[in-house]
Amino acid sequence: ELAEELKKFYTNEGYPHASILYYETKINNRLYLYLNVDEGPHTKIVDFTIIGQFSRSEKFYREKFYELASAKVQDKIYIKDDIEVAAKNLLIYLQNEGFVNAKISRVLTRTDRDDLGRGSISLQLEEGLQLKLTSIEFNGVSEKNKDGVAKALNLRPEQNLSLAQLENSLAELKTYYQNKGYLEFRIVNPAQDIITYSEN
Repeated sequence: ELAEELKKFYTNEGYPHASILYYETKINNRLYLYLNVDEGPHTKIVDFTIIGQFSRSEKFYREKFYELASAKVQDKIYIKDDIEVAAKNLLIYLQNEGFVNAKISRVLTRTDRDDLGRGSISLQLEEGLQLKLTSIEFNGVSEKNKDGVAKALNLRPEQNLSLAQLENSLAELKTYYQNKGYLEFRIVNPAQDIITYSEN
């Protein structure tokens, strides 16, 4: 367990090739534990490519990736787990920008065989279409609450469809009704039926 924790420490500091060997000896009823550490090189990210289909530049997405990454990855330190988390954050960012069908189909991380201190990242990004709201319709809302409901939702036609914003808006809608004394308020249609996508 100590060896595994030490290996994890080095990996999280940018030493992906650190090696921890251990052995035990017993002398006069005492147990001696030896940990032999080979740190290996400190690996930096020196190459980062994004391939696939997307409307904005590779430079834009590279900068956005680093913006959404941990502080160590922002400093170009090669930490595989942090790189994968940053890729997931980039996907969430895209979905909140209206690219609800966006996919990052591959996150390839590797180090140079001839120079283990040089790391590289390759992302395969499929942006998909950017969805916009065309209309917002309320069923079951009384006339006196229509303006308040619209204000609570804070959604408008022609804005990009953000799933995170929609979720927040529905929470605001619930708060609006509770503050008005509608204790039995509920949204009748399930979450997956709130958005209707056009056939094309």
